[in-house]
This record gives sequence, structure tokens and C-alpha cells, in this order.
Amino acid sequence: MTNYTGKRVAIVNAPDIFETVAEAGNETDALIWGRSATSGEKFIQQWFKGLRETHDYVLIDCPSLNASRAATILGPQSDGLLLVVGTGKATRTQVRGGLAMLALASVKVVGLALNKRTYPIPDAVYNLL
Repeated sequence: MTNYTGKRVAIVNAPDIFETVAEAGNETDALIWGRSATSGEKFIQQWFKGLRETHDYVLIDCPSLNASRAATILGPQSDGLLLVVGTGKATRTQVRGGLAMLALASVKVVGLALNKRTYPIPDAVYNLL
């Protein structure tokens, strides 16, 4: 992305953020296990704010919504979230539930992407794209 835009880009793996918070001693055991931990969340918010000040784009890869609260903690501070769904990994009901959870957390969802689709797109559908 840097080569394409000429902008400063940070790519972060969300589990690494939580490990950093834990190492910093910010009482984040509860945060890591999916409960509220105010000091840990504040540390992450400050860290994220600093990253945004030094980079034009910050891309954060979060674990799935059923495995982590990372998207609901970082999402409200972001410009938007792209929800990536693996083919055959989630039902329509689960995706709708995830979108509802993100909405309750005040996360702006800017799009959905279907990942790992292996079957071809029929010509009739492809011609509409």
C-alpha cells in the first residue's frame, strides 16, 4: 500500500497489541478474556492514537468476532471496519449477529468481504459485476 499511495502505513496484528498491553502491566487479564478492563482499554486507545498520529493509514488485523473483543475495542476509534467472512465459516445469522454486535459497540462497518471462495462465479453473475 505504501508503494501505491506513497503514504505511511502501519499493519498491526491485533493479538500482538493485547500481548503488549499485558507486558506493560495494565491489568488486562480481564480484557484479554473478553471482560472490561478500563486501564487496558485506555492503554490501547492511547497506543492507537499515537499510531494514527505517525501513520497515514493503520490497518489492524483482528481475530474473529467470536474469539476476541479486539474489533469492538479498536473499532469505535477507527474510520471503519471491513468485516471479512470465510466461505462456509459463518451462517447468515452469525454474520447478522456480528454486525449487530459491532453496531452496539459503535463500530462503523464500511463493508463485507467473502474470503476463500473457491468455486467460480457463473458468467451471468460475473457479467453484472
